[in-house]
Amino acid sequence: MRCGGARRTIVGMTEHVPSPSGGLSRRQLIAGLGAATGAAGLLAGLPGGAVVAGSVTPALAGRTARLPQVLQPPSADLSYIGIDSFGFSTPLNDRYSDDTSGTGALMPPDRLTAPLSLPAGSVVKQINVAYIGTPGVQLWRRRLATPQEGGPNPPAAVFSETAPDQGGGPRAHTFDTDVTIAADSTYSLRMPIDVGESIFGVTIGYEAPASATGALGLVPIDPPTRPLDTRQPGPQTGKLQAGEERIVELGLPAGAAGAVINLTITGTETDFGFVSVYRAGIPWPGNSSINWSSPELTAANGVITAVDDQGRITIRGGEAATHVVIDLVGALV
Repeated sequence: MRCGGARRTIVGMTEHVPSPSGGLSRRQLIAGLGAATGAAGLLAGLPGGAVVAGSVTPALAGRTARLPQVLQPPSADLSYIGIDSFGFSTPLNDRYSDDTSGTGALMPPDRLTAPLSLPAGSVVKQINVAYIGTPGVQLWRRRLATPQEGGPNPPAAVFSETAPDQGGGPRAHTFDTDVTIAADSTYSLRMPIDVGESIFGVTIGYEAPASATGALGLVPIDPPTRPLDTRQPGPQTGKLQAGEERIVELGLPAGAAGAVINLTITGTETDFGFVSVYRAGIPWPGNSSINWSSPELTAANGVITAVDDQGRITIRGGEAATHVVIDLVGALV
């Protein structure tokens, strides 16, 4: 707020008003914090000073013109993402935040939280934090692949440290970590924090997952072929019944790992049913590739599916019978 031309920052129940030029307030101290420089967000600043390319021009002669450089230099072997102070919130979404003072909890004790989105297989190597006080620095993981009855698994901390006390004013610190991002989980940064403490921002240094080798490419089948039509005479003739599984040889090129097909159902029975398509040789994964909701329906759907090492798929009937037609339009090799 402003009162008589002065800006006030309310933290908890206390108003902090910038002091006259003869003294340095917390606001003035923080105001000298420069923008992040370099991928790891190296910080430099001085109350009343101007930051130029990571160095500081002193506002007052004879004063120390730098903050401790405690972040590790950016590593050429790592990739970096940044989370600004605006990216953090408390569990109740209460926060104060601006470009100068960063973010801090309004009521003690509390925590600031921000989602962490990295590609699966990444390895977090650095957590670089710019802060005031001694906030906690935590990385939490929630597994989603095997939820407990009634809800997802509770999150658990996979990294937890406390920022070192380096005296008053803005500080920065690099935490070395070794956390692999799992594909079956979500991750968040949690910062236990008290009134008077701030988080200006965080950069995460991580090893990106290895580039995919042998990436699949689409080979069109032109003209498309029809490996299955249950309306026609042959070993696969007759409607696919509820719960029935059939293995279908698609006639793919050698070495194909997947197929792009057009899946058609016709002559459906009852008011509800579905057909599943999946790689041959595995149990039904519980999927549905096409559904119907009325009898004597004809419908089609495009399907991308994995195949076994012989280029085969399984089709499975669900709930009711239907004729099935498969047209092969592409191979993934």
